[in-house]
Amino acid sequence: MRSPHRRLSILVLLAAVFVSAPALALDMVVGDVSVQNLGEFGFDTQGTDAPGSENGFLSFDGGATDELFQMFGYIGTASGHVRIDSTNFNISSAITQVGNSALSQLTLSAAGAAALGLTTGALTIDYAFELIDDTTAADSDRLGWTIDLTNNTASAISLSVYTYVDLDLDGSFGNDNATTDLSRMFVQDDANPLSYFIWDVVGQGGADHFQVGDWPGVRTALNNMTSNQDLSDNLANFGPSDFTGAYQFDRTIPGFGNEIIRLNTAVIPEPHTALLTGIGLVGLAIYGRRPRRRR
Repeated sequence: MRSPHRRLSILVLLAAVFVSAPALALDMVVGDVSVQNLGEFGFDTQGTDAPGSENGFLSFDGGATDELFQMFGYIGTASGHVRIDSTNFNISSAITQVGNSALSQLTLSAAGAAALGLTTGALTIDYAFELIDDTTAADSDRLGWTIDLTNNTASAISLSVYTYVDLDLDGSFGNDNATTDLSRMFVQDDANPLSYFIWDVVGQGGADHFQVGDWPGVRTALNNMTSNQDLSDNLANFGPSDFTGAYQFDRTIPGFGNEIIRLNTAVIPEPHTALLTGIGLVGLAIYGRRPRRRR
């Protein structure tokens, strides 16, 4: 028979395991905006590149059509470069819905610290994904993405943050035209110019660099970086092809300070001229549907 002390030790160990284990991805609905399998580290409808393995969506019409494919981040320093994922960051707070937002908190792990030349726990990232159901005539339903980085050390940390997105328009993934710069990526479907999105950097004067390209080139470039290398600022005019894009933000975070990066995405079904003018003034980002890729 096990002793009471041993039984207590086992219970304490099991409790610790359950507390530290990642939570399941979050399903969230706000009006006709819905997201399925939103995780602590961003949005990825497939964990691998295996064909037919997609298992989530971001929809702006109740799940009928629109679908975002991937949206996640990377961090680079002079010493290294990592994707913000479960290898390089621990989950301090699991993804949770609070009102219209999905919130998670991540802390730099030992593996991430070693790769970036920092100390374990030196950085905390608070992610906020806000779903907004626009009930006005414009129907500009949107997703806001806020990245709040906190330096938990007394010394300044210089780093680059990279934000990546992969999406399609009008039911196809190889028919996108785009004009891009440091603050906006404007993408239209080649066959249907009224199907479009704008991916905006919000309220901070734009990014430091950007890069666009055919899938999976931008993501491959980010995965293969070994330090905080600059994106190429390429292809101000892109397409028609399979669009993906990334922004780079260079930041020096003072000791015990923080930096906030905000991006905005939205969709408007069948926009017309008056709505186009309104969107340009508001500065939102717009997504269209993605069918399953053959990968």
